[in-house]
Amino acid sequence: MFKKAQAATEYLVILAVVIIIALIVIGVMGGIPGLGTSGRSRVSESYWASQPVSLESYTIDKSGFYSLLLKNNNRRIIFLQKIRIGDASYPSIGGSMSIPITTGDTFKITYKGGIIPGICVGGPPFCQIMTDRCNTGQPYSYPFNITYQDETGSISIISGEGNTVPLIGICSNRV
Repeated sequence: MFKKAQAATEYLVILAVVIIIALIVIGVMGGIPGLGTSGRSRVSESYWASQPVSLESYTIDKSGFYSLLLKNNNRRIIFLQKIRIGDASYPSIGGSMSIPITTGDTFKITYKGGIIPGICVGGPPFCQIMTDRCNTGQPYSYPFNITYQDETGSISIISGEGNTVPLIGICSNRV
């Protein structure tokens, strides 16, 4: 009888360890909302910081306003043409801009209100994000891409591996 009780206890201990390991793996991979958010956020930050036109920092607030600090990591001058974040883009209706950023330099974009969400008028500030606005202190995830042209005339789009690497962070109170 002692051997059966010992075997049952060992079985339950092993089963508990396997379940705990499975829950940790699921949480790290983002299968449970709230768990694994910091891991996905670090992957997003690392990805966007390592691009030819990188995001040095970014914040998004509960009103859909945002601030982006872009850096040119290319060996050539680039001309920023279009940015899309969530459902907002600049320019919003056709066309493109041409903002030069020299090698190693940064360019800050901030949108802090004033116009109707989703409507871009004139130059920066850019559009306000329209839908799925974040709640202060809660995680957000938005598709993000940058279109730019280099000195040779070559146009490139950085789209987060086909939008599989979104812009992820924690919603701030204000930009």
